[in-house]
Amino acid sequence: MKILKKIGKIILVMILLISASIGNAGTHVKAATFPISRANIYSKGNYNAHLKYSNFYIYVEYTVYKKDGIEYPAYCISPGIDGVGEIETYDVTVDSLINDVAIWRAVTNGFPYVSPASLGLQSDAEAFMATKQAIYCIIYGRNAAWYEALNEQGARIKRAIIQILERAKSSNEGKPSGTIELEAQNNDWQIDPNLDGYVYKTFDIKASTGFDTYSVQLNGNYPKESLILSTNNETKTEFGQGEKFKIAISLRDMTKSGDFTINVSSKLKTKPVFYGKAPRADWQNYALTASVYEDATGSKNLSYFENTTNILIKKIEESTGKPIEGVEFQILDKNKNTVYTDLLTDKKGEISVNNMIPGRYYLEEVRTKEGYVKYDKLIAFDLKLNQDLTITVNNSKEKVTEYSSSKQNITVGKQSEKLDIKENTENITKSEKEKNISILEHTSNIKENTQKENSKIVVKEANVNKNLNKQNANIDLNNVNINKNNNIQNMNVNINNTNINENNNVQNANESIQNTNKNVNTQALNINTQIQNSNTQNNISSLNGVVKLPKTGM
Repeated sequence: MKILKKIGKIILVMILLISASIGNAGTHVKAATFPISRANIYSKGNYNAHLKYSNFYIYVEYTVYKKDGIEYPAYCISPGIDGVGEIETYDVTVDSLINDVAIWRAVTNGFPYVSPASLGLQSDAEAFMATKQAIYCIIYGRNAAWYEALNEQGARIKRAIIQILERAKSSNEGKPSGTIELEAQNNDWQIDPNLDGYVYKTFDIKASTGFDTYSVQLNGNYPKESLILSTNNETKTEFGQGEKFKIAISLRDMTKSGDFTINVSSKLKTKPVFYGKAPRADWQNYALTASVYEDATGSKNLSYFENTTNILIKKIEESTGKPIEGVEFQILDKNKNTVYTDLLTDKKGEISVNNMIPGRYYLEEVRTKEGYVKYDKLIAFDLKLNQDLTITVNNSKEKVTEYSSSKQNITVGKQSEKLDIKENTENITKSEKEKNISILEHTSNIKENTQKENSKIVVKEANVNKNLNKQNANIDLNNVNINKNNNIQNMNVNINNTNINENNNVQNANESIQNTNKNVNTQALNINTQIQNSNTQNNISSLNGVVKLPKTGM
């Protein structure tokens, strides 16, 4: 059997010498990485002829290799050279891909990239035979119509060969590179209104062919609070085809500039066909099929900047522009929660707050410097990313109110001390609280409604109504009728030749009364009162006072 196969190969190579001269030329290209570096080729069996070509029976050795427990077809691609079947199993080296587009299209439109059922076949062996003969048609320039089916099984295989070749020839598809590119949807970092304190960039991936899912990882010196998110801000690292992702960085971490790497990995539908090189030049080389998916990666370097979102608060005197030191402020967030406290203006009247999160804030003056009016309204402001904002708050000085009263024979400031009043032959009404008061009265009627302490008042021939707060008063009264309503303590009262109406409560009092009608309603302590030839009504409120009234008719 092997001898017949060998003879058939030799004759076929001789007949198709021109096509056979293609040999190994241009069938493979170096590539960077592969899922395997070596493959052991072995036979699953020899299948009897179901076809003839140019009157030669076609026998097929079903050769495969295994990876991760899965068997993948291995197709011989070196015409006229012995391979597995004529030779026992051997290993081939894998360090490149098949780069002949025609061969790649024949393989990828056959088994295993297309299932046996899709090819109209009933078994993997039939699909292997059809694909191998299609490859030979490409290498040797065979016409698929020249195949002769020997039975129904051969007829199915011949139809599959024709189908594979037609699809390969009509295809414009080339071997995908198996690469992934990351494309940023926004060049600048942006604020996400739904993600407080973060900036983000959105990315999409472009692959050379289709894929089902991809994963994202961050490597390098990325900020510790960095996030991988969906466009809906869902935290995840696995994404489907057509799905974009976001990289978000906390502004609090952006105290200085830096960069890191985004790595994306996926299994692309590249239908890879690897070139397996035999250990000897006179042994067969193989086209190794693999999974429909090829491991592929992509990466992108991403830079970030220092957050320079800052505010400068200035406190100055409104009228002079002079800076005010020691004024306390605090900053509230958009919900009016305190986020910065104990902010005091320096000698320049300034406060700097750096590395802030963009958004709405309120500035509140908590305490101002003594002598100034505190600004009691909230100051709303909005910060943009990397904005330097200056807020100037003016303060005015407190206004001091001064009081004065107009003169009516009296000059009064805020408080009056040592006030002199000179009046003669007048009626005076007074209601006074007095300390250390001497009152000299002579032939006068006096009404007093005055509060005095340590004052001296001289009145002559006058009628006076007064309501004064005074200290250190001495009152000399001559020729006066006196009506008094005073509380008197520590006084001596002497009354001679006088009509007196008094209602006094007296403690420790010495009273000397001559020629007098007495009606007393006076509260006094230690009172010494001398009244001569006078009509007197006393209700006087005094402390430590002596009242002397000169005699009438002298």
